[in-house]
Amino acid sequence: MKRLIAISAVLALIISSLCACSCGGSTDTSGMINIDATEDDTASPDDILSWQININGVDFKVPFNSSEIGKLGYEYKTEGSVEAKKYSIGVYPQDKDGNNLSSQLWNPTDSPQPYANCLIGEIKIGLGDEKLKAILPGGFKFDDSVTAASIKKQYGKPDSEVKGKNYVMLKYSKSAFRYVEFFLYTDKKMRKYSSVAIENFS
Repeated sequence: MKRLIAISAVLALIISSLCACSCGGSTDTSGMINIDATEDDTASPDDILSWQININGVDFKVPFNSSEIGKLGYEYKTEGSVEAKKYSIGVYPQDKDGNNLSSQLWNPTDSPQPYANCLIGEIKIGLGDEKLKAILPGGFKFDDSVTAASIKKQYGKPDSEVKGKNYVMLKYSKSAFRYVEFFLYTDKKMRKYSSVAIENFS
């Protein structure tokens, strides 16, 4: 009888172990943060708030794993970590020539994470970044021809619009930390500093 109970206990342990391995959902073996599907996954690919951007022919959806920036020849060369539920300030990936790419790392987890395990929650492309060519949802090219009028024609009325002496800022947003912002200098000498930023800390 005792032998039968022991065998039953061993079988139960084996079955529960197998279930834990095969029934527990996806396992991230890379050490990087898994990106869960959100309501925005159902957004039209032409929607500016679908968080899509194509850079040099490579498609990204913000946020994305920091290692993915390697597809553009950039990497985070400095070591460090981002605190739980925080984002980085002043940490930029570089290419082999030492050029920086403007971005912010984001750690949505409950514990500190090294840069290599974080997500890129914001990316910004400027007209002066000659090596980086960006195409936004709906095939909209962010190049020297971009204007406030062309942006509004493509994506409709922005949630906010600010005009200054030599610039205009258009912002499409869902919240304070989830937006697409166009900052366009109207002064020809400053034109190259115009940019588009996609931030999605969600």
